[in-house]
Amino acid sequence: MIERMKFINIMGPLSDLERVAETYLCKHEIQFEYTIKELHDEKGLTPISLPNPYGEVLKKAENLLKTVSVQDDRNSKNKPPNNMSKEEAFKVIEQADDYLSEVNKSRDSLIEKRSELVRAAENIEPFNGLNFRIGDLQRFRFIKYQFGKMPISSFMQFEAFLYNDPEILFVDGKRDKQYIWGIYFAAGNKREKADSMFSTLHFDAIDISLTEETESMTPAELYSDTMRQISELNDSITEKEKKISDNAAERIDSELILAAYDKLKLLDRCFDLHKYAAKTANNFYILVGWITKRNATALSDELSKDDLAVFIIENDNESILSAPPTKLKNLTPLRPFEFFVRMYGLPSYDEIDPTPFMALTYTVLFGIMFGDIGQGLVLSLLGLFLFLKSKLPLGKILMVIGLSSAFFGLLYGSFFGIEELFDPLWMRPSPESSDILFYAVYFGVFLIFISLIFNLANAIRKKKLKNMLFQANGLAGMLFYGAALGCLLVMINGGSLGLLILLAVVPLLLIALAILRHVKATSVPMRLFETVIEIFEIVLSYFTNTLSFIRVGAFALSHACMMGVVMMLANATHDLSKGNLFVIIAGNVLVMGLEGLIVGIQVLRLEFYEMFSRFYEGTGREFEPVKFI
Repeated sequence: MIERMKFINIMGPLSDLERVAETYLCKHEIQFEYTIKELHDEKGLTPISLPNPYGEVLKKAENLLKTVSVQDDRNSKNKPPNNMSKEEAFKVIEQADDYLSEVNKSRDSLIEKRSELVRAAENIEPFNGLNFRIGDLQRFRFIKYQFGKMPISSFMQFEAFLYNDPEILFVDGKRDKQYIWGIYFAAGNKREKADSMFSTLHFDAIDISLTEETESMTPAELYSDTMRQISELNDSITEKEKKISDNAAERIDSELILAAYDKLKLLDRCFDLHKYAAKTANNFYILVGWITKRNATALSDELSKDDLAVFIIENDNESILSAPPTKLKNLTPLRPFEFFVRMYGLPSYDEIDPTPFMALTYTVLFGIMFGDIGQGLVLSLLGLFLFLKSKLPLGKILMVIGLSSAFFGLLYGSFFGIEELFDPLWMRPSPESSDILFYAVYFGVFLIFISLIFNLANAIRKKKLKNMLFQANGLAGMLFYGAALGCLLVMINGGSLGLLILLAVVPLLLIALAILRHVKATSVPMRLFETVIEIFEIVLSYFTNTLSFIRVGAFALSHACMMGVVMMLANATHDLSKGNLFVIIAGNVLVMGLEGLIVGIQVLRLEFYEMFSRFYEGTGREFEPVKFI
């Protein structure tokens, strides 16, 4: 079912908005709408734009929780009452943050030094293959040298035109698909020429810094020494962070930080309501939104005692710009099937929630098509495992349809495909009998009629009288379908068709007239042609939708035949004790996996195309209340 919604208005002094939100609104689920948009006809309303005073300190609180290794894994139900004031929350976070900022300075200096060493290691690594002491290059007096890299395409140009230039020498190091690293040397009097030439070749200079201890090292030795220093710094940083965390845990009360964090988070969410509100000329705020009828009554009782807040419940939803959101509220066994309903589309506020109908029909249809006691119980256990392990809605659905499969397996007398253990309570699906195919069609006709009744109910709720009477799925369509089925039965039994044909033709003519009024074609012949085509599609859809339910019986037969093949391959057709147990188990697993998946998809197709398409639009929007905690 769909919970009833009320549109509410809350007004008061702008400076009092946070107090009202913190005291009252945060206790209820409310989907706030943008007031400027909803009350667009009201003059003098302006949006509220104020800087958020809680954003920065809230980030500090989150960092503090990480530093003291506290995870906020509580939900809103088990959080203790928070009586901390805003001022106390600010003070707790600022004092703790000041302490951590002070002790973090020594760690930050180590991190900065590590970053410098990492950059130095990245610069020297491409030259590891050059076997000479870097410090020796600094002793050159008449030769210019420069470490760096350039694109491979530029190096190819250098090789083609300047590689053999006696005044310039390039010693290459590492190369990849894009760049080549190396050092170029030039005579002192050719320095400017070399620099200019390599600049045109997109040569990026790299500076290799040395100390007295490292000037006698080769590039490989310098790189190894730099990586050693980085490793030592990593150990020092890890040790420093552990000390900081330990000291912080001793000096900072984690429960106090959590309480301050909760308070600031609540205040931040309350302040965020400014973006939904509008400001009047006399500096009052107006908030509007949707709330469930039950919560609206409770909130009204609370705000009626507050002299600074005005609370109004709108009783006429038709005058409101936005459509009411949809909040589904079904019994616990039905809720997993909301997953399938949402796949098609959430029901709009004025539609019938199809979840109970789908839960019942999907369960029954799956059981009919996949009836087996043993396999059904296995499906239920698999669903239970999936739900306990990952809380998947599909797990709960498998639990329910597995039990349905087991129930119909009892009616069919089938246990893991073995049909010799006991007699069926109803019938045994078999290729020699077509009874189950007829039962499937009868059941399909019943479900189509139920769908048409739902469509009539939806049309009444939406106050669309013409759709209810003359739509293809309305009263006229229902009369045509019933009369057409009556004609078919009379033809089979050899009776008179006169009155039934009239009952079938008249509703079709009414539907055709309704279609003709909405056809956009300009010429009369084209309008008639389009109308005839649409009438043909309507008749055909009723025919194909009805025959589509044959698959229900066909899959029941298919399941029985597949398990018969498994038993035949296992040589267990006549004597179960002589059958190959491995083949029986493997066959059951294959049938459960393959046919179970196909049947699940086919039932979903019947739900969506043969039933939902006749009464359900699924154009609703989700009820999304503001989360304060």
